[in-house]
Amino acid sequence: MKALMKCFVFLLGITYMLSINAQENDKKSEFNGFIRKGNINFQNKQFQTAELFYRKAIEAQPKNLIGHYNLGNLLYTKGDFALALKSYQSALGYSNPQDKLSLAMIHYNLGNAFYRLNQNDSAIIAYEKSLMNKPDDQDAKFNLSFLKQKNKNNQNQQNKNQDQNQQNQQNQQNQQQDNNKDQKDQGQTKPQSDQGQQEQNKDNQQPKPKDNQDALLESLKGQELNTLRKLNKKPKSTENQKNNKDW
Repeated sequence: MKALMKCFVFLLGITYMLSINAQENDKKSEFNGFIRKGNINFQNKQFQTAELFYRKAIEAQPKNLIGHYNLGNLLYTKGDFALALKSYQSALGYSNPQDKLSLAMIHYNLGNAFYRLNQNDSAIIAYEKSLMNKPDDQDAKFNLSFLKQKNKNNQNQQNKNQDQNQQNQQNQQNQQQDNNKDQKDQGQTKPQSDQGQQEQNKDNQQPKPKDNQDALLESLKGQELNTLRKLNKKPKSTENQKNNKDW
């Protein structure tokens, strides 16, 4: 009798495990279907429908980074950079530390989102982390170099503006002293040289980046994980997409 009970319990355990595996397979199949439909609508620029499928995929498998990552790409393309940032951060939270390629891609897109939100320091950190996982990524190298140079130029400009303000204050003090000394000619002021203004205008000129620097920095390396797909979104231009296999 005990042997029969043990056998019965064992069979119940197997049945339960098979049932769980079947449910997981169903969810995985459902998830893949939602991702596939989202990708198709994304490629056809049916963004609202694509977003719906990506969110359904996330509901089916909340801890699968692919749904969060693809949703982030969609939101970025729509210009919802703050929401895209959150989706990328969610994808990062569910990523595998051993999956270097996924980490590189997620950090790269985080860098782009941070940049579009004018958080250059955070963008620099994200690009550095992307390169830690994929050192040969030329886009990440370029963006990192460009942002560091941009920050340096901004700092130099701030220093020049500060020096110019101090010089202007000194000139005003000197002018006031001259006016006080010349009591007979009150109301008359010596003509001021426009050299200082010319120098200020010269200093206020922003450094011109090389051709397509901003476009490249603002592009979205929207590669879907483990595929050959790239989705480059450049300002004032249409998306260039390469065909790829679906999830």
